[in-house]
Amino acid sequence: MNPFDVIKQRMQLRNSQYASVSSAFKTVYRTEGLSAFYVSYPTTLMMTIPFTAVQFTTYEYLKDVINPNGAYSPTTHIIAGGAAGAVAAAVSTPLDVMKTLYVSIAPEA
Repeated sequence: MNPFDVIKQRMQLRNSQYASVSSAFKTVYRTEGLSAFYVSYPTTLMMTIPFTAVQFTTYEYLKDVINPNGAYSPTTHIIAGGAAGAVAAAVSTPLDVMKTLYVSIAPEA
């Protein structure tokens, strides 16, 4: 997914020079090489690991608080899942912003 994120972020830049996904891919590859598609990989890992850890921990906690007897309850899963996703996003969004800014800054030619 990381190479696709790089292309997406480069194309979302204001006044982007890229007219299509293929032109963005070709230009980035030609001017910056294969490593440009993985420049934010460490940041992606630093964002994904905490997000997942917080999400699952929060989900399990909320699921037990909302439904202590453990009976099947889709409503419990929806509420606990939504809240867990919100908490995890709040924790990891600063890292996502850093990754986006780092990837989006095209190197000086």
